[in-house]
Amino acid sequence: MRAAPTVTPTTADHALSFAVRLARVGPAADLDTRMDITYREGGPLDVDQLQHLYEQAPWARDRSKDGVSVMLAHTDYYFSGWDGPRLVAFARVLTDRIYRATLWDVVVDASYQGRGVGEGLMERILAHPVLSRVEKFWLNTRDKHKFYERFGFVSSPQGMVRERPGADERPSSKDRAPGPTVDD
Repeated sequence: MRAAPTVTPTTADHALSFAVRLARVGPAADLDTRMDITYREGGPLDVDQLQHLYEQAPWARDRSKDGVSVMLAHTDYYFSGWDGPRLVAFARVLTDRIYRATLWDVVVDASYQGRGVGEGLMERILAHPVLSRVEKFWLNTRDKHKFYERFGFVSSPQGMVRERPGADERPSSKDRAPGPTVDD
């Protein structure tokens, strides 16, 4: 049985970063070894390591290094999970910062799946100060419905959607998240 994660802040800058202590499962469990996963928003990312994660996902195996670099440059937010210097989880979000956001490319290294790493990544995304205020979050998945349902997503004809509680209450302009406007 996995111990409940303990979340502690590990950085004072504007990037989201947390260390999560999780008991290892499997043969190493009797040694009581632990792993530290650090979660970050944005920041430097080794495209080779991200491509290695993508190679483990059937829907992303054919992505090129150049394509991944362009994708990152045009992504509004991305989040990563690190075990020391090793990239073990990644997800990205495209959004208008108020009404809609789409979650893309949630991927966790196969050897870290089932250990709470994906949950930690999703918790940080949905708690982000801007993204937590978005009215509706969309995502597409073929086989991970049960995982996303734990975070409030429900199936719809267009994919899975998560509606922010109270989303039917329209925010005033002073409540909107910072970002460019049509007049900018």
